[in-house]
Amino acid sequence: MKLLSTSIMSCVTLIILFLSKRLCFEKTVKSPLRIFIQIHSQGWVKKVADIFNSFTIPKLFLRSAFVLLFLVMSFWANATNYFLTAAGAGNAQTPGSWNTIAAGGGTAATNFTTNNDVFNIPVGINGIVSANWTIGNGGSTTINLTLTVSGSLTINSGFVLTLDQKNASTNSMSVTGSLIFLGTTATTNQLVGATAGSGNAASNTFTLSVGAILKTANAGGIVSATTGSINSTNLTLSLNAGANYEFNGAGQNTTGLPATINNFTLSGTAIKTLSGSLTVNG
Repeated sequence: MKLLSTSIMSCVTLIILFLSKRLCFEKTVKSPLRIFIQIHSQGWVKKVADIFNSFTIPKLFLRSAFVLLFLVMSFWANATNYFLTAAGAGNAQTPGSWNTIAAGGGTAATNFTTNNDVFNIPVGINGIVSANWTIGNGGSTTINLTLTVSGSLTINSGFVLTLDQKNASTNSMSVTGSLIFLGTTATTNQLVGATAGSGNAASNTFTLSVGAILKTANAGGIVSATTGSINSTNLTLSLNAGANYEFNGAGQNTTGLPATINNFTLSGTAIKTLSGSLTVNG
């Protein structure tokens, strides 16, 4: 991964230097492209640079390409990837539990409201939400955030994870590992969306991917506009037919369960009521 990132950044650097030479720098300072070639005097970098140096491209195109590249680089510069650490797994709702290095030792997160930040729960990490947790910012600032669960995330009974957005902001949560809801009361949702201004449910997305596992103890099932573990009012949901679903509470119904799923597991006590026809392919 590090080698790939280095290669990508080398290519981006080469393009920037090429554009800067063509646009304005070659008449005022020693060409950055030639400096770059001197440093990388052997191999593919020199060959590609020589090809670039021979091109004749309209200045309007170059200016447009340079602006586009600058915007892309600005996005990369502003986005930070954080990982839930083993030491902080018991308090996933705390910013300090997340670090730029999966094993810890890098830079800890300070909030869940910085634009373009990405929060990852790696395979092997079992995150626990032990207090209410809000991702995003319902204020006037545009905030785009991503939460990915490759390991597992358990939301303890009595607590809620909220995806909060306003206007053009977006929040995205995707699960390829396991998502576990421990709340049992039908009318108590544990994953909700909040919108404000011109915001809408389409800007708060939740995706349960192929092979992922969703477990719930909620008496109201998985999802509806009022009951179940997930409140669909301000969320756009994608529950994949190739995912796995488990109902492990007492008396439960299966509201919100897709018509076709991979594996279907029932555990716990009392009666489980199927809310509709179901095809199980697992």
